[in-house]
Amino acid sequence: MLRVKGIYDGKTITLLEPLALPKNTAVEVLIAEPEPEPEQLYRQRLLHLGLIKGRPDVPADTTPYTPIQVSGPPLSQTIIEKRR
Repeated sequence: MLRVKGIYDGKTITLLEPLALPKNTAVEVLIAEPEPEPEQLYRQRLLHLGLIKGRPDVPADTTPYTPIQVSGPPLSQTIIEKRR
């Protein structure tokens, strides 16, 4: 068995290395699963050891940030004045 790497563009796989195969040769493609992130592995290990409990995944807050208008001097200036 020969292993070569390629890139999938949504329709075709382009090999990163040339292969000496006749045209229209049937091939079998095995897709490698992405490796988990080190943080995920660490969390899984802690769960397995019973050091932490699982928690539900919290969805990201998708609410757009809108700053509010505040009257008066800038907050940083107020903080500096209060420290004096």
